[in-house]
Amino acid sequence: MCIQIPSDQSCRFELDEWNTRLTEICGHFVTNTETGSVTGNASLLNLGDVDCARVTHNAREITRGPSDISKDGEAYYFLILQLRGEAELEQNGQTALLSSPGDMTLIDSVKSSVFRANREVGSDQISIHIPRHLLHKQFNSTYACGRKISAVSGAGQLINAHLNMLLSAQPGSQKQHLLSGAFHDVVSATFLEEDTSTLQEGYDKLQLLLSLIHDNALEENFNIDELSKLSSMSRSSIYRLFREHGLSCNEQIAKVRVGRFKRELSRRLHSRQDFRISQLAFEFGFRDLSTFNRVFRAQVGMSPRNFAEQIRQKEPALKRYA
Repeated sequence: MCIQIPSDQSCRFELDEWNTRLTEICGHFVTNTETGSVTGNASLLNLGDVDCARVTHNAREITRGPSDISKDGEAYYFLILQLRGEAELEQNGQTALLSSPGDMTLIDSVKSSVFRANREVGSDQISIHIPRHLLHKQFNSTYACGRKISAVSGAGQLINAHLNMLLSAQPGSQKQHLLSGAFHDVVSATFLEEDTSTLQEGYDKLQLLLSLIHDNALEENFNIDELSKLSSMSRSSIYRLFREHGLSCNEQIAKVRVGRFKRELSRRLHSRQDFRISQLAFEFGFRDLSTFNRVFRAQVGMSPRNFAEQIRQKEPALKRYA
């Protein structure tokens, strides 16, 4: 069984326009083409608590490297599931050829990756974005990223069937909510590596530091000293590595905290939960409200309260917040 979705309407995008659209939906990538344009589309799908995008393209190559990774405040595992056409995905030194509808692989957003479409038939995929921390509930959990799961395998049929149920569930229903929660566990069980001795395999040093920041930034008192212990690198080495890439370690920690705060704020507004912005900031690693407001404004371009109000104005039925 493969996912049942009608064909998407493809358009021609200039390269800059395509990259902007892809960044808004999936994060920062670099698209390489021979023509300076991309034929395809990128759009969001409503699957309840599961973030999902549909990406159709004929690009020769779409890459994600350390500089792209550092620009995103949120980290995900991308479950890439082929709908039509053919694509190659590279990560961890492995290449997954998705050639049949329902074939899939898992991609870690804090590791370098390469996406290639078959230029003759193009590629039409669903990209399910699973927040990285949801698959890292157990310490040292690691996943077989870049490994292909065939549509006809037992695991492939299970995941395809689960997604079809999600697609057919009434938006906002209890059924959709329950299916969304179970989906993360199904993916985790499918791609989980039992042997955790290769946890750092496939990362260069900067990617390792970024992954550790994403996994631990919300821990109480997490700072460069804790990062040094987790990475077995000295403070001076960490500072130097970030500086060589034009980055700041403290800014990366703050970026992750702000990214996770924004996501949770949106979730609580849409679920109509009562909350205080100051308390939510504390939950996401900020111990000083003035520092939080300054960092948030620097990254988002507005205050946290204005950001929340912007979300609320798009949907007037949402509750106000304290």
